[in-house]
Amino acid sequence: MQRLLFELDRRSVAHAWIEARQAAQDRRDQEMVASLHGSGAISPGFTVTFAKPLDDPMLWIPDAVAGMTLAALRDDNHTWLAQLTGSYDLIML
Repeated sequence: MQRLLFELDRRSVAHAWIEARQAAQDRRDQEMVASLHGSGAISPGFTVTFAKPLDDPMLWIPDAVAGMTLAALRDDNHTWLAQLTGSYDLIML
């Protein structure tokens, strides 16, 4: 997640929504985000919000796009990715 947040911030994304998990995991994730802000690895204006799927039903969209992207790369069939041309930035982590 550190690398993903760094890459998003580098691309001038202002806000990332992350799916909340169990309380202990969320706490570690929030501490990691605070550490990234503190070290300057991500800019102070970059906001990370943790949300539960029941509170934000749109959280399924990144999972669907990630699944589609993985299938396209694995099968070397970029038909579906072509539908998104200009609307995404593929970040290989």
